[in-house]
Amino acid sequence: METIKNCRCSICTLLCNTRTIILFSLLSGFSAWAQDSIYEKKMQAVIESTRRYDSIAKPYYDSIRRGPFKTRYGFSLSPIARNVETVNGLTLGIGHFRSELIPMQTVNGINAEISPVGLGMLLVWPFLDFRHTTFDDLFETDSTCTVINGLNVSTGGFLEGGEVRGVNISTFTKMNKMNGLSVSAGFLISKRANGVSVAGLYNAAAKRNGLSIALVNTDLKTNGLQIGLMNYAGQLKGAQIGFVNVSPEKAAGLQIGLVNHSKSKCFQLGLLNINGKRALPIINW
Repeated sequence: METIKNCRCSICTLLCNTRTIILFSLLSGFSAWAQDSIYEKKMQAVIESTRRYDSIAKPYYDSIRRGPFKTRYGFSLSPIARNVETVNGLTLGIGHFRSELIPMQTVNGINAEISPVGLGMLLVWPFLDFRHTTFDDLFETDSTCTVINGLNVSTGGFLEGGEVRGVNISTFTKMNKMNGLSVSAGFLISKRANGVSVAGLYNAAAKRNGLSIALVNTDLKTNGLQIGLMNYAGQLKGAQIGFVNVSPEKAAGLQIGLVNHSKSKCFQLGLLNINGKRALPIINW
């Protein structure tokens, strides 16, 4: 009898355990099915929203990015509207900024800016530390985003991505390219300068063709004339006139000043003249 009782208990235990296992399996399966269902609904919502974006929003934004962009005639405020590519006439405002939609915006006519940048630069200029600034830092620029064909007048000036073809009158300017006449009260830094550049303090260009006048002129390559207290041209084809004239790489032309230094042979007039061949006072060649 005892054996039969033990058998019955074992069978009951086994049945209970089996029922528990089956119930647990059913619950687990239902939970997994519920999670999959929720996941599928979420994915369908994402797919639906993506389809809606692809069918409605994406073509709209793509059409804006591709154009056609607007051309405005007569007058425009600056910064120019992001969907305007060209202004033929007058732009007036606080300055230009890089557009997210249009790679390059153009003004054909007059660009006038009333910007606080010029006054700010005049105030902080004496406190700036340029001791660790390299030529790479000085001439590092972004791609051109604003082109002025005509007259640019600004109380501040470009700080990046600008190009002027004509006349530029500003306080402080750093631009990619300057073609024509530029007059700046403070500094004028351009990656490439063709024409006449006059600055009250500092004039610099990676490559210059023409005339540069400032207290300090610094060019990596000069084809033309530098006039200032201190003139530096990495490569010189032309002339330097100032108190100190330096051309450490290659010079072909004339240096006139108190101290003239050139690594290669060139004609020098000054108190101390040093070139690649000799060092002489007064005159050297």
